[in-house]
Amino acid sequence: MNQLLPISKSYANDFFNPFFETILAPHTNLLLKDFKETYPKVNLIEKKDSFEIIAAIPGFKKEDLNVTYEDGVLSIEGKYQKEEIKNENYLYKELIKSNFSRSFKFDDKDIDTKNIRTSYDAGELKLQISKKEKKSIQIKIN
Repeated sequence: MNQLLPISKSYANDFFNPFFETILAPHTNLLLKDFKETYPKVNLIEKKDSFEIIAAIPGFKKEDLNVTYEDGVLSIEGKYQKEEIKNENYLYKELIKSNFSRSFKFDDKDIDTKNIRTSYDAGELKLQISKKEKKSIQIKIN
């Protein structure tokens, strides 16, 4: 079985959000979803000799994205460059851009860190993470 695990930095959000959304929200004028941390939606695919991550990150420039791999953790980060706020009369606002960070834990012995390829086009970040070649050897019995 694959050892690829997503790492969430928002265990507290997962615990408290249902409370705020169901009990507190009806009694306030706050749109609580505006204050939630955002994460890009991803597909994680394991192939014979690689892993592939496809992340939906619309509205970001390539220069605002950062991908790192350290100690078995692959991280994708986006820094949103805030635009000038216009005084608009929003009736409903769902399109919210904010900074994000998303991390995935790999078994270091499976990853070829010298062979990680990325591309970003039309709001979709693709990462191709090659696996190390597994070698078997014949052991002579004495």
